[in-house]
Amino acid sequence: MKIITLFIILFSCSLLSLAQDMDEDYPISWDLNIDTEVEPIVLPPLDMEGIAIEDSINDLDKSLPWRYGISRTVQLDLENNGVWTTLSNGDRIWQIAIQSPGALNLSINFNEFYLPEGSKMHLYNDEKTDVSKTYSNSQNRSNEMLGSWFIDGDIIWVEYFEPSFVAHEPKLELNGIIHGYRMGKVNLLVDGMRGLNDSGACNYDVNCPVGSDFNSTKNIFKKAVALLNLGNGFLCSAALINNTNGDKTPYMLTANHCLNNSDPSYWSVRFNWMSPSPVCGTEEESTDIISNFTMSGAELKASNPLSDFALVELHNAIPNSWDVTFAGWDNSETDPYFEVGIHHPNGDIMKICRDDSGAVK
Repeated sequence: MKIITLFIILFSCSLLSLAQDMDEDYPISWDLNIDTEVEPIVLPPLDMEGIAIEDSINDLDKSLPWRYGISRTVQLDLENNGVWTTLSNGDRIWQIAIQSPGALNLSINFNEFYLPEGSKMHLYNDEKTDVSKTYSNSQNRSNEMLGSWFIDGDIIWVEYFEPSFVAHEPKLELNGIIHGYRMGKVNLLVDGMRGLNDSGACNYDVNCPVGSDFNSTKNIFKKAVALLNLGNGFLCSAALINNTNGDKTPYMLTANHCLNNSDPSYWSVRFNWMSPSPVCGTEEESTDIISNFTMSGAELKASNPLSDFALVELHNAIPNSWDVTFAGWDNSETDPYFEVGIHHPNGDIMKICRDDSGAVK
C-alpha cells in the first residue's frame, strides 16, 4: 500500500502597523489629509457571556476549527450608504465606517465586489495604525465575492478611490462583518479569552530548535505555512503545496473540516506570521514580525472527510517578492522516523511541535 508522506502540518487549527509590499500604497484620504463627516454605523453589542459558554464546550471538540470571532450580518453598499467626496480634479472617494463594540479586530465579506481598472480600495482602523493591502481590479472574481483579512480595533473603514478617467461603475456590497474577540494585538489578551501564546505546552515558536536533524529543513518549510481566515469567524492552518510540474500553481492544503459552513470564496490567508524573537520552553510572550503577506479568495479542488483534507487553489498567484515556500511531498513507502507539525494552533503565531514515535501504517 502506497503511503503519501506529506510534510506534516497540524490542522488544528501589535500594534499592527503591517508593512506594505513595494507595490502597495495607502488610502488617498491619508495622502491628501482629507477629513470627511462619516459617522460609524454602530452594531448592537454581542452577548459575550453566552459566547464564552459556547466556546467552553466547542473548544473541547478538536475536530472543529477554532472560533475567534462572530459573523454579523450587514447590508451596505455604494448607492445607499457611506459618503462620497468629489475632489477638485474630478476624482471621487467613497468612505464608510462600521463599529462592532468591543471587537479586537474586524474583517469584511463582500457579496458584490467589482473594482474598475484604475480604481482601488483600502480597509483601515479608526486610529490609522492598521491598513489592509491595496485591493484593485486584480481581486475581481467571476462570482463577485471577496473576504478580507483582519483590521485591528472595533471600527473598520472602507475607502474606495475612483480616478476621474474610470469608465465603468464599481460594485461594493458588504453582507457580513466578522467581530474578532479572541485575537488581538500582540501582548494584549483579554482576561479569560484564549488566543496568542495559548496554544499548548507542546508548541514552541517556530524559530525554536527542534533538533539538528530537522532545523535546516524547518527554516524552509515554515515559509509554506499560512493562517487561514475562513470568513465565518473560524480559523485553520494551511500550507502552500507544489505539484508534479513544479510550476508553483497556488495550491493550498488544509483540513476538510475547515470547509464546514464556510465558502473558500471568502477565505483569506496570511503567510509568514512568526515571531522574530522566539520563545522556547518559557512562559514569555511572543513578539510579532511586521509583514503583510495576505491574500483573499480560493476555489475548492478536492476534499475527503475520511482523511480530512481539502485542496484549494488561491485566486491570485503568489507574488515573486514574497518570501514563501511551496511544500513538496513524497509518495514513497519509506516511513518517517519522526513527525513535525508547523501550524497556527488556536490562531496563535506560528508554532512547531515534534513527535519522535515515528509514523505507522
